[in-house]
Amino acid sequence: MKTRALVIAALLLLPIQAAAQTRRPWVTEDLETLGSAKAEVQLGFTLDDAFVSPALPLEGRLLSVPTIELAAGLGGRAEFQLLFPAWNRLSPDAGESMSSVGDVVIATKIRIAGGTDGKPGVGFRYRVKLPNAAETKGVGSDQTDFYVDVLAAASLGRLRVHGSLGLQILGDPLQAASQNDFFGYGVVAEWPLGKGAVGVEVEGAVGPDVPDTTTLRGGGRIELGRVTVDGALSHKWRGDLKGVGATAGVTIPISLGGG
Repeated sequence: MKTRALVIAALLLLPIQAAAQTRRPWVTEDLETLGSAKAEVQLGFTLDDAFVSPALPLEGRLLSVPTIELAAGLGGRAEFQLLFPAWNRLSPDAGESMSSVGDVVIATKIRIAGGTDGKPGVGFRYRVKLPNAAETKGVGSDQTDFYVDVLAAASLGRLRVHGSLGLQILGDPLQAASQNDFFGYGVVAEWPLGKGAVGVEVEGAVGPDVPDTTTLRGGGRIELGRVTVDGALSHKWRGDLKGVGATAGVTIPISLGGG
């Protein structure tokens, strides 16, 4: 509750500016950074009909609302991010529904070269997931997880493609002093359309001793005045488990002053 209150207070104190540079509704991180003295707040929800609990033998539907992301540009090449799915409702295929706060994720993204004015570019992103979610509620693992991704982007005419490939080091909640290592990947292709864009995404993870996960997502976004509204539908495969998903949200640009 304290973390949620601090996030909401920060949102109320920040002044709105004129234009958003959202990466929603995609999971795959874009190479593009916000730029110096720019920030944004993303609010939304996600629905996953093929969720597998990391700590309990449960499968079912997970609703996260609101999902909150704060991002701030650190100069022209770097960006700080804080992500927090504030409330999560797990409805297992068998058993009673359970609710919990989500895990806070802290991330830093750095654009190493290119990636502006339609030029190809590369960079990386480092994330740490903190164990805030309750393990007993089936939502979290009560473990600290680490992620590092190589990012790339390029424009092919009007088509823009960005992707990521990285290592995921996840603590094992079922065995002490143990971890699970995965390779994560994602590719997004976007086409501009009026004041927004439409696109498709393929993202997932592969690792030992567990079924591979693949998600196909299609969606888009549109600017409405000072904010950007987005939405997407998805289909997820994890071994024999299949399910649909959805997300929608709004991005609010923030002025930090000094530029």
